[in-house]
Amino acid sequence: MPEMIASIAPDLKTLLIIMGVLMTASFIQGAVGFAFGLFALPMLAFIGVSPMIMVALLSTTGSIQLMTSLSKVRSHINFREVTKPIIIRAISIPLGVYLLHLSQNLGKEDIQQAVGVLILVIIAIQLVFSAQPRDSIHPHWGTLAFSLSGITQGMASLGGPTLVLWVIAHNWSNQRIRAYLFAAMLGSSPFQFAFLFYAFGTSIMPAIVLGLIAAPAVIAGAWLGVKAGHGLSASRLRSIAMVILSIIAVISIAKPYL
Repeated sequence: MPEMIASIAPDLKTLLIIMGVLMTASFIQGAVGFAFGLFALPMLAFIGVSPMIMVALLSTTGSIQLMTSLSKVRSHINFREVTKPIIIRAISIPLGVYLLHLSQNLGKEDIQQAVGVLILVIIAIQLVFSAQPRDSIHPHWGTLAFSLSGITQGMASLGGPTLVLWVIAHNWSNQRIRAYLFAAMLGSSPFQFAFLFYAFGTSIMPAIVLGLIAAPAVIAGAWLGVKAGHGLSASRLRSIAMVILSIIAVISIAKPYL
């Protein structure tokens, strides 16, 4: 067991940094309903964690975070609403896992820059499409959003942003938005693990073990985040998260040149 963890976190300092990243990411997602992977992915890339291990680690800890957060807002869940995104995401996740498999030939700095660009693009899209929420949106937009969500989830554990774009376009309460996001993302988690095991086999086990070890920190972050989300406006929390993510993205892109 220690040898498995050492392959990802070779010393106590690295292990504590990973725990801190996961707890912070869990807090942000608990508060605003998304951004677990957006925050954690570039931070883990800085540490030197490989893409395959990152996705497996974030899939494990992300599932723990979602279960914890969902339990806090379960009274706002409409299970009929989340059936469609769960199914479409499950169908499209394999393509993302396949793209992840192809990305293994990329260098560490290439991956960091790609992640940084992806984050900035996602943030820009969210800012551009910040239209007034409506009671209903054409189903085709939902199909597109859910498909892209599944692909980015399989490739980099970044399934939240496109799903968020669709959800926040609706005139829903803060609690309903977060409950929808938590349930839709959690419902696709078993498919994510199945395809990861199919593509990479037992090589992802160290990441899963580390994710389980990090569970207390992730649960604590989720609990505090959901509580903060109840007490503060969602717009303020989203603004804080976007600023942090923008800074991380710029650093990820610029790091090879520093």
